[in-house]
Amino acid sequence: MKGRSIKSICILLLLGVTCVITFSFVFFVSFADIAYAEEEYNSEVDAIFVKNVAKLAKENYFGNIVLISTKDNLYDINLESLGYIFDFTVNNEPGYAIAINHNGIYNITEVFFNAINPYKGLTDIKKIYLKEFNYLYYCDDEYYFAETDIPVTDEIWTRILQKSYYSSTYNTEDSVITNETIYYIEKTENSYELAKRYPGLVQISAYSNACAPIAGANLVQYWDKYKANLIADYTPGTSLGNYYLYYEPSDTTDAVIGQLYSDMGTNTIENGTSIPQFLAGMSIYCNRAGYSFTYNSCMQNGQFSFTLAKQRIDAGEPLVLFVEDLSVAKIFALDGNDLIDYALHYGSHVIAGFGYKAIEYTLNDGTTLTNYYIAVASGIITKSRGYYNIAYNTVIDDAYGISII
Repeated sequence: MKGRSIKSICILLLLGVTCVITFSFVFFVSFADIAYAEEEYNSEVDAIFVKNVAKLAKENYFGNIVLISTKDNLYDINLESLGYIFDFTVNNEPGYAIAINHNGIYNITEVFFNAINPYKGLTDIKKIYLKEFNYLYYCDDEYYFAETDIPVTDEIWTRILQKSYYSSTYNTEDSVITNETIYYIEKTENSYELAKRYPGLVQISAYSNACAPIAGANLVQYWDKYKANLIADYTPGTSLGNYYLYYEPSDTTDAVIGQLYSDMGTNTIENGTSIPQFLAGMSIYCNRAGYSFTYNSCMQNGQFSFTLAKQRIDAGEPLVLFVEDLSVAKIFALDGNDLIDYALHYGSHVIAGFGYKAIEYTLNDGTTLTNYYIAVASGIITKSRGYYNIAYNTVIDDAYGISII
């Protein structure tokens, strides 16, 4: 199964040389202006790869940049086409990027420099991409972990089914998918997030009505970077250049959800977790670890204040929001329009917020529109991270900025 099959594309980004493409030029020209060794690579997903990787390369490397890449197919656990993995080098240093397809739109989920493609050397197999940092392959009717060649056991398989990306449209009983397109003449954006990839813990089968403990565990994982052993013997993420990437769900973070489920008394008084139960349970958990739990309201005159929420996030405090109905969006910036892909989740829910985004549009008819979003960990498997539109399909009952000191 080990071997290599290479079909390469080569993009040269050389600064200060006549008749070559500079970084600024890459971001503003059409994809057709970039020359490839093979015509078959002239596609939408290649354009997205070039745009993302070139931008990050600019921030991680200095001087002249030479980017050389191959790509290969990725599949979901049902062996349906999911996207591509790009195996590349920048100035001869290895890296890889993964792009997956949802409803015909590609989204980059991982980009790593100075790192080895986890599927390196695997041939005559199907490469399976579960989620960030989770790689399998399928061979001879068996699934294996790509980096170790260890078979997937039945116990692990049960967990995989709960936490994987799928090729098909989202399939949850309490969520539906919709989208809108905003056509504009001009737009301005003000955004900030507390981490390049913030926590994204999701529901697990062992606990029902557990959105509050999940939101709490996302907040705990965030603060564990700054408060040692808030989660015992655990490192919450890793640095990549100037970025910080929080790790995906694990047995350790599942245990935090379980502990908060107990500390909050979820389902003991009524179904779910009340706001006082959430606040008390977070305090119990933090006190046990030797820290204090504090919170500041983001409500004003009984209404959610985006201004206060922004102030809390700018001060380094993630948010907890208690909502009725929920939309979690992915925003795709296209040429002259934004496609907003919503997953709508109905019922009471608790989410953690790690950033904000305000987009002001001048529409084609000359009117203006401003959308306000919180960057959230939704707790929902099908869309664990995204943007929560505070005025779309929702009511916000209460919200706080969270500190652990």
